[in-house]
Amino acid sequence: MDVRDDEEYDQGHIAGARHLYVGYLRDKAEELELDPDVPLVVACSIGHRSGLAVSILLAKGFKDVRNLLGGMTAWQRLGLPTE
Repeated sequence: MDVRDDEEYDQGHIAGARHLYVGYLRDKAEELELDPDVPLVVACSIGHRSGLAVSILLAKGFKDVRNLLGGMTAWQRLGLPTE
């Protein structure tokens, strides 16, 4: 899951990532129709917003939510693919 803003997401994201800006997550997480029992990794630019998103999702009942440490900045520095 990618919680960056639209512009950041459009510049490149992990293939298959669901997108919802962290500012809307509290009110709109249900719209993503994610299974709270399936492990979920959350990404942002460097890890701050995704850390907040992890807390929100855990409070909403998700069982296994992880923060992608270093975010998309680290992902891209490692040369990992984006779309």
